[in-house]
Amino acid sequence: MKTSKTHYFTTLKSLLACFAIAFCSTIALGQNYESNTNSNKQSGTIYGIGGNNELYVWENNAWRYIPNSGLVIDIAIMQDGTIIGIGKDKELYTRNGSYWKKVPNSGQVISVAVDNQGGIMGVGKDEFMYRWKQTSLSSYWEKVPNSGLVTDITVKDDGTIIGIGRDKFLYVRVGTSWKKIPNSGKVIDIAVAKDGTMLGVGPDRFVYKWVRTDLYSAWEKIPNSKGVIAIATN
Repeated sequence: MKTSKTHYFTTLKSLLACFAIAFCSTIALGQNYESNTNSNKQSGTIYGIGGNNELYVWENNAWRYIPNSGLVIDIAIMQDGTIIGIGKDKELYTRNGSYWKKVPNSGQVISVAVDNQGGIMGVGKDEFMYRWKQTSLSSYWEKVPNSGLVTDITVKDDGTIIGIGRDKFLYVRVGTSWKKIPNSGKVIDIAVAKDGTMLGVGPDRFVYKWVRTDLYSAWEKIPNSKGVIAIATN
């Protein structure tokens, strides 16, 4: 069955409009975020991983180094404020205080995220998504079918999964497939705040804010934010 060009572009415009609404945000970084690890607050702490693979926290429009916080390649924030990270050995570690504690049988992943139910998700070395399963006898990663190929993921409060493709563009998980989000590149790591604000790390290691006001909006660079390879926020 043939489809007219008019119908095609009308459908495409509607799809782009849906993405624009889904990711529209006008919050100003540094105005409504405060340095607090209480995840029940509307605002939250932004953590970054520096090029030295140690942790930094965003305070007063600058990165503050957290001592004794390395070495990790990706992090996420649990609902209780606990930081979960991936070590260079691709295993999970939790940080509740000043030290990392290894999670048994938790490798091999390259990215970690916390879903809206508090569950742990990861991206394996094969660039497929995995869910962390725990029973009374064992813990293991369960592969999500048809979930490749992504390099990083984050989960919104409504359960929507956003991933980064190999092309460094954003993709939204619709059912059992990925749909590319137009004009969403290029980023190497992403996080989403409780209010829905999308944050990304560009290839230049600056943090960018997603300000989606129309179909052609782009990432907005955050001043003084250079120096991180990954971020997380609660």
